[in-house]
Amino acid sequence: MKALTQKAAEISRHVEAGDRARADAMGHYAEAGRLLLQIRADNKRGFEAFLDKRLASVGRSRAYELMQLASGRKTVEEIKEATRKRVEKHRRKKEESVTARAVTDDDESEISREITRDEFRAAVLVRVQAVRDCADWIDQAVLKHPGFVRKEYALEAAAVLKKWIGTVRQLKKQAA
Repeated sequence: MKALTQKAAEISRHVEAGDRARADAMGHYAEAGRLLLQIRADNKRGFEAFLDKRLASVGRSRAYELMQLASGRKTVEEIKEATRKRVEKHRRKKEESVTARAVTDDDESEISREITRDEFRAAVLVRVQAVRDCADWIDQAVLKHPGFVRKEYALEAAAVLKKWIGTVRQLKKQAA
């Protein structure tokens, strides 16, 4: 047990030293990877637990990168390039998505998830059509039954219309 704790501390020291001393980083990272490979060979079943419990500061992905580096399977440049591509893909995906909020009809609970811009645009168009249909229905109802319209209905309709005009202005700004 004590040997693993000491090795974990040594690995952490090498990673930290590599982070601080970029000129000699390769040597520190390779040594940390070599120690990780040795621990994995000695403790096949407990290696994942070792990474999670005793080497949490380094992280699993970084530990596997260090082992690849030490074994010669990857170079520092290859690891950096893979990381750059992964981050670029993540940023692109993040730009293409927005967080949407949906409230179910039968339940007032909110459900949030990431959706694409196309899904968002489609949802907006569906709701715009629903507003159109509602406005048409109200128009027909008012024409058929003019005496049923009360002042509070007219005021509520005016408030909804004002809100929709504001929404349309925002949509136009975003589209420009």
